[in-house]
Amino acid sequence: MRISTWVMVLVIVIAGGTVRAATGAEYERTDLGYQLDFPGTPIETRGVYTSVLVENAPTHIATVKTDTGIFIATVVDLFEREADGASLMNEAEFFLRLLGDVADVSTTRTPPGRRAVFGRHITIDMRPDVRPDQPGQREAAHKMFMDATGLEVIDGARMTTHMYFQRGRFFIFQGINLPVDGDVRSPDAIRFVLSFSWAEDMVEQAD
Repeated sequence: MRISTWVMVLVIVIAGGTVRAATGAEYERTDLGYQLDFPGTPIETRGVYTSVLVENAPTHIATVKTDTGIFIATVVDLFEREADGASLMNEAEFFLRLLGDVADVSTTRTPPGRRAVFGRHITIDMRPDVRPDQPGQREAAHKMFMDATGLEVIDGARMTTHMYFQRGRFFIFQGINLPVDGDVRSPDAIRFVLSFSWAEDMVEQAD
């Protein structure tokens, strides 16, 4: 079995398209098709996404780190894999589960109603000593997290992830509550991922 890794080679870049951000305000990437409310001005980077199912796909990453949390938006360009969204989300979820204990998994959708795009929601209580079914899987999952965030798995942190696949792009939005004074019940992570909305022209009007 080939071990999957998620490689994010981070390089500071000047973003294209419309970018708006302010402390505690809306961050909009019209060129990528989404907007979010970050708790500060994101650092924008680019990288490469690699897994069993994907080889060297370009990524666009925006990150804010605070004293109590980490907030990340990752968009992977997979225009030639437009029909494979469900499989790619399942693969990503598999490796997220190796970062800790699953607190919640459900279906998410944005926006509500007939124009909805359906995705996955997963909350992980992070710990570094998960024992997987196959040798090497935990190490691969930890490398994925390190490459994506620049951090080791944070023992005791709570990570909430929303994932969508739309128009050949894989959208991964993550809020991580750090274990400040042993408490990870802050609403900051879930508030961040729930602030997501599509750019105006991203979701086609249903018939």
